Amino acid sequence: MIAKVLRAEITAKKADFWPVLEAIKRGGVLHIEPAEEDMLGLSPEEAQEERALSALLPLFREMARAAGGFPEAEPIGMSPEEIVRETREIYEDFKAQAERLDEMRAGLRVMLDHKRVISAALRLAPKGEDYAVITLSRDELRHLSVVRDFLRERGAEARLEATEIAGNRVAVIIPAGKILPELKEFLYKEGFNELRLPEELSSMSLEEAAQQLERGIKDLPRKLEEAESALLGYTREKAQRLSELMATAFDRLACLRIKSEMARAGRFTFTINGWILEKDKGMLLSALKGLPVAITLAPPDKKEFHRVPVKLVNPGFSRPFEALLGIYQLPMYGSLDPTWSLWLFFPIYFGFMLGDVGYGILALVIFGFMRALSKPRTVLRDFSNLFLWASGWSVFFGVLYGEFFGTMGEALGMKPILLHRLHDITHMLLLSVGFGVIQVLLGIFMGFINNMRLGHPKHAIYELGRFFGIIGILTAILSLASLLPHPGLWLGLGLIGLSLPAVVWAEGFIAPLEMLSAIGNMMSFARLMAIGLASAILAMIANTFYSKIPILIGGLLTALLFHALNTVLGIFDPTIQGLRLQFVEFFSKFYITGTKTFKPFRIGGKDYVS
Repeated sequence: MIAKVLRAEITAKKADFWPVLEAIKRGGVLHIEPAEEDMLGLSPEEAQEERALSALLPLFREMARAAGGFPEAEPIGMSPEEIVRETREIYEDFKAQAERLDEMRAGLRVMLDHKRVISAALRLAPKGEDYAVITLSRDELRHLSVVRDFLRERGAEARLEATEIAGNRVAVIIPAGKILPELKEFLYKEGFNELRLPEELSSMSLEEAAQQLERGIKDLPRKLEEAESALLGYTREKAQRLSELMATAFDRLACLRIKSEMARAGRFTFTINGWILEKDKGMLLSALKGLPVAITLAPPDKKEFHRVPVKLVNPGFSRPFEALLGIYQLPMYGSLDPTWSLWLFFPIYFGFMLGDVGYGILALVIFGFMRALSKPRTVLRDFSNLFLWASGWSVFFGVLYGEFFGTMGEALGMKPILLHRLHDITHMLLLSVGFGVIQVLLGIFMGFINNMRLGHPKHAIYELGRFFGIIGILTAILSLASLLPHPGLWLGLGLIGLSLPAVVWAEGFIAPLEMLSAIGNMMSFARLMAIGLASAILAMIANTFYSKIPILIGGLLTALLFHALNTVLGIFDPTIQGLRLQFVEFFSKFYITGTKTFKPFRIGGKDYVS
């Protein structure tokens, strides 16, 4: 459900801004809204402080990446000047080591380039023969024809070899012999860039230069590894302190941002507007007790529901399914929270489609392992929990279908309790569409409730009329198909007759077509049968390979490969199709998205610093 909130307005003298904001922060229950005009603003000293602290944020990010993340920490008692000074001291040491590491990496790349060039020169130029090396891009290789023509005109053999160096560039080795000075002059006039070896290598023979490079290349990776270890050790050694500094900087920046953008200024006073959970109003009043402030608390008006931040409060068993709403978007304040429907329908549909004891147990193992690796209150933990619940339904439906890795269940003596997926396709289809009828009608009725809650009676009448009109259509169809007694036809026609004037009055003459589109949404649930049937057939094919391939190990490997593929598809397809049925076929009937998540201002202030 969506937690009830109150609109809060706090007013005090400008001189009391910082004590009041500190009390609000320590209370940690007020979601502060930006001011639309007349912002209080920062003093010149505070503006300079804000710029200095903001400049630290990219430094913290850079060092956090190098350390593999910082541990959690609370703000500590430091002035902004102390934060800036200590952070920059640590960063200078970090940067010096990082730059040395970058220089060593660049040096290794250059040495490898030079080694490739010298190796090519050794192949082309006879011992002691002079040569020239030019560099160009791959696109410029076509210009080498003028070099070949120059060599041929002087009776030299046009033997050129290109070797790849950094990026998109290549080095071309040109054996020159006695015409080296003339060749270099020609290359200069034609605009070719000549590659010159480092001074310590240029005076050596090719063989000596190659040996020198080989020694350097052999020794440098060890030095690189030592430098990388030293940098990682330094950042991890400083990680806790950096985390404290970062938390303190974030905390102060959040306070400065609230003053500059979220506090509205009067002539002698300031006002902070925001939202508070109804259950936490006592905590806010207690935090501000003793301060000279005026506090106004009131429930939001329906007209401003679209501006109210949303906080979901659900039982522990359904809370992981809030993560699925995070993929979509939170509902508008005052509307229905569909978390409970995701908890109810998504796992059942997942199990209905996968529906196999063997695959269900594999899924339990996979998601159980993921849960063991995850941390509490993380998205990974939530998804692990909800898929564990869905995998349990897969085992349940596998028992009802009598399937254990497909037809292997029959060999083990399992028999279908509900139906046989490969034989009772019609019943599977009817059951799937039946799910659709239930959930689409539920969605339309929830749309009626939402419109009543949000103060849209005309739309509510339309949804209610559509609800009974669709029931009437379905009743008439079932009666004509002799699945309901004959009076059901007249009942259905009566419901249609009563609903048509209501929907036409509310939404116009095109509205009755919406009832037909809703029936299309119900038929879309047939995909539950299709995905489940495909999974069962693929499992049967895997078992058939095992029995038909004459070589035992070949049949076993093929069967395992198909079962592994079916496990992946059996998890992926039901997830995608199950979510599609919720978000497209169901949510479209009632769901109204909100604007933002409830994020109270508290110590640390991370939610208030971008």
